[in-house]
Amino acid sequence: MRRGAIVFVAWGLWLGVWTAVQLVFVHAVFPERTIQWVMLGGASVAAIATGAGVWQLTRARGTRTPGARLITDESAATAAFAVGVAMALLGASFGLFLLLIGAAIAALGLGGLLREGIARGRDVRRGRIR
Repeated sequence: MRRGAIVFVAWGLWLGVWTAVQLVFVHAVFPERTIQWVMLGGASVAAIATGAGVWQLTRARGTRTPGARLITDESAATAAFAVGVAMALLGASFGLFLLLIGAAIAALGLGGLLREGIARGRDVRRGRIR
């Protein structure tokens, strides 16, 4: 799946841009905190390396014939679950209100994933998907 590799590389490049923006302001009025740009730059390099690895794996594996796929490319439920978990984790430092909102969004996303799994299993049993 080369589109997955593109997402990793694009995210790594975006983090690299923000690392460069931080490096421009290293000598600003605020005290220099090296760990901030080192961690952000490291995440950028890791994301780009992961994207390159995924790209190589899919290239080595070859392409399959187009047809029905068992795994969906886009899922709003997955995104909702990830955003909810992130909000809940942020809620640990910002307060109970954000933690509860994040937990509710994560629960909705988990329910959507459950619904997608049930529908996928039904389609496999009916022979619509390999």
